[in-house]
Amino acid sequence: MALQITEFTEGGAGLTQSATLAVLPSTTTQSVAVSGTSTQSAALSATTRIVRIVADENCRIDSGTNPTATASSMPIQAGVTEYFGIPPGSNSNLKIAVISY
Repeated sequence: MALQITEFTEGGAGLTQSATLAVLPSTTTQSVAVSGTSTQSAALSATTRIVRIVADENCRIDSGTNPTATASSMPIQAGVTEYFGIPPGSNSNLKIAVISY
């Protein structure tokens, strides 16, 4: 089982200012194994502004420079795609950690 993280360097305004869409092509995709132990992704690119996250099993995620996903981390439902914005300058060595639940 895995968590897939796809990185985008830019986004475009959607129908409203609160809606942001990722602009293709993506820059990279990585897959992180989901298990009962917290596992970290590789560091995101410094140019990444949006990440697309989808998991093939229910899991929880956390982020930071050395994150550990726990039972109280943000839940991600299997098969549901989530998008997260990353403000410029805040993703130096940013990683995403995942754990199953």
